Amino acid sequence: MAVVGLVVSTGVAIISAADKEKSLRAALILFASVGFVASIVATWQQHITSETETRRSEKARAELAMIKAIASSARVDLADLAALNAIGSSGARYHIQLSVDPKPDKPCKVALSLNKKFPGIIERHSIRVVKRPSWHKQPYLLLFGKDLTLAAADVLQQLAAAQALSNGLASIEPEQRDDEDVPCSPSQG
Repeated sequence: MAVVGLVVSTGVAIISAADKEKSLRAALILFASVGFVASIVATWQQHITSETETRRSEKARAELAMIKAIASSARVDLADLAALNAIGSSGARYHIQLSVDPKPDKPCKVALSLNKKFPGIIERHSIRVVKRPSWHKQPYLLLFGKDLTLAAADVLQQLAAAQALSNGLASIEPEQRDDEDVPCSPSQG
């Protein structure tokens, strides 16, 4: 706008200084100059606005790409836990205890149901029913995971809570070597 004001004041000075015959020509030149400068200013403003919008759009695309990368890396697959287990340095191993029961029927029913939802989960020993020694009041346990490090057990505990595999937050328990796996038959499901 300052440029337009400068051009107008210069044009007025030229018109007043010129004689009357030349004043019409000077006025036309002045208006043509003002129009030219105004179009340059408008083009420049449009360019700046376009650059700003392009930067905003690129920033939004970069943020979306970052969110997608974070979301895809946050997904946990049971097969990925092997790498997490390898990181653990402690010799202690854990599992997630989903339930306890006096008979194997109920935990087997849940394990078989989960095996339908996640095929192969029983074969990989990711979900299993074990029997503790007979002196326990409720000797049958439904366990999630096997020989996990504490870090992997924590991830599986969160996954169990997110999938509502237990009532409340399932507990992380140390792996017991004297527990024996109980085979679940389809008739229990």
